[in-house]
Amino acid sequence: MQLIDVERPVRKVVPDPIIACKVSRETQAAFDLLAEKTYECTRAELMRACVLDCLKRHEQI
Repeated sequence: MQLIDVERPVRKVVPDPIIACKVSRETQAAFDLLAEKTYECTRAELMRACVLDCLKRHEQI
């Protein structure tokens, strides 16, 4: 069951800024599994979708 829509990006001439953070190996493994098996996308695509979803939710508060 997918809770968010993952939009695949189009390559740009000038790359966008990068958001990165450190997580435990267990968290990384769970995120990888979610990206690969549930949403069938890359980790970057899933992270982008999660950030956008979070920002949308906070706009509604």
